[in-house]
Amino acid sequence: MGRWTAVVTWTVLMVAAFGGVGPPQRPETGDVVWDLLTGTFAPHPAWLVAHFQWMGLWPLLVALCIRGEWRARIPAWPFVLGSFVLGCFVLLPWFVLRPATRVQAPTTGWFARWELPALVCAMAMGWFGWAVATGDVRAWVELARTDGFTWAMTWDFAAFWLVSVLECRARSARWRWAVVPLVGAAAVLVADARSARAG
Repeated sequence: MGRWTAVVTWTVLMVAAFGGVGPPQRPETGDVVWDLLTGTFAPHPAWLVAHFQWMGLWPLLVALCIRGEWRARIPAWPFVLGSFVLGCFVLLPWFVLRPATRVQAPTTGWFARWELPALVCAMAMGWFGWAVATGDVRAWVELARTDGFTWAMTWDFAAFWLVSVLECRARSARWRWAVVPLVGAAAVLVADARSARAG
């Protein structure tokens, strides 16, 4: 992701989440977040639960995409760790600050293997299948329209999605797979890791 693309994306994300253009936060938002963190899923729509779980997978997936730059001159790892809590609101500034010269991903070590992105892919598909089987997507759409928390999380999802597409595009000939959210970028990483091992 280029510096100016990151600036524009971060600005849009901040305006969408905090600029008063979306629905207000509900008083029970804190309780909802606590339920989703502690596995108390029953009171909440299945698609909201799946969406929340996906937001935990996105930082890991992006971390794998930029793993060669975790310890660059301006290291990525503090921003990646922060994104597990605050999403792309914390992650995007690193793309503004990072040096113009990209560091290639390592070809050895655990984080260069295909198993971890494969696990991310499987978990993302598992939550999708569970939401399809047990939930009503219309309940999530209504929340995204009326609840500030779900609204902001939706924009955050879109920002992560854009990051994954652009980072895959910069690194892989298979980058078009990444247009499929989460699963596509994970598949790119799996395929590239397996090709590197075979080569």
